[in-house]
Amino acid sequence: MKIYPVTKNLVWGGSKLKKFFNKSSNTDNIAETWELSVHADGMSTVQDGSTLKQILDINPKWLGTLNLNGIQIIVKLIDAADNLSIQVHPDDVYARQFGQLGKRECWYIVDAEDGAGIYCGFNKDLTKQELEQALVDKTILTKLNFISVKKGDSFFIESGTVHAIGKGVTICEIQQSSNITYRLYDYDRRDANNNPRDLHINQSLDVCNLKAYIPKKISISIDDNLLWYAGCKDFGAYQLRVDGEYIYTTLETSFCSFTVIDGQCIINGEDCNTGQTYFAKASNEYTILGKCTIIIATIDKYTVQITEDNKTTKATITNTVGKTLTTVSIQQPLNNNTKEKLLTMCAVNLNMKVDDFSEKQ
Repeated sequence: MKIYPVTKNLVWGGSKLKKFFNKSSNTDNIAETWELSVHADGMSTVQDGSTLKQILDINPKWLGTLNLNGIQIIVKLIDAADNLSIQVHPDDVYARQFGQLGKRECWYIVDAEDGAGIYCGFNKDLTKQELEQALVDKTILTKLNFISVKKGDSFFIESGTVHAIGKGVTICEIQQSSNITYRLYDYDRRDANNNPRDLHINQSLDVCNLKAYIPKKISISIDDNLLWYAGCKDFGAYQLRVDGEYIYTTLETSFCSFTVIDGQCIINGEDCNTGQTYFAKASNEYTILGKCTIIIATIDKYTVQITEDNKTTKATITNTVGKTLTTVSIQQPLNNNTKEKLLTMCAVNLNMKVDDFSEKQ
């Protein structure tokens, strides 16, 4: 079932989503399209004009067994014609006081101009006082990692990580269903009414991770066409390349969304061109015909199995379909300390947290 996005016009948006992704708007520029969303600030619709939420309220089984509380993610296309603000998002615990989820997100670089990049994490440990002084001095950019990017790169952005998309970058973003953003620095820009854009310094200082952080690119082959590039207990992110025919089967555990970022295809008889998104219900088979690249968002369960053999203890992480994502081992007998070490190693390898894993029963 094809779904249709909400468009957002923000000061940094550009024209690429109109020109190359077939998006329409009453404004000259589009900053974001919320491709898959049931968030109150912008809901996807279907062909007859109903919201996706209305359809899923009638057909809750389409969501799958891991989504008893409804869709908890948003999928966006984002065109940064100018730098986004230097910003940070809270985790679930902090965000709950405002009735929202926190925001973990991942970015797939759909396109990037020469020299374009992202800011992600601090390049050295900072104290809160050092960060506050950098904001006063407007030297915050010198404290952040700037990473040049190219088409096909991907990054996981943990809540609490100070970050920004840079000018000239187009991305497909998968995130928790949240709309809380705290701006630390915004280049002294003004809004459409010529007022300074709001900053949220106190909230940012509450939630940001002040430790040095080095972003890690991950790409794990699931099969000849499908790559896993990011995940956590809140979502899983995959890249699918099709040249001819590909059969994708959703499990009973979760729906998927297919966002076509390049090329065109037919999904179970429906045409899907560049920039369009298709909702795939749980427990169903989808025949994809054409030549295209698709970003798949779903809800995965990441299971850890710990085994011991001859005083060597091993931990293996698999995704919902049972594909091994990482295996680590240490030559120590199994005990609580060994287990903690192994889980930490797995989390580092996958850009995840230990509490993203479920133990195999």
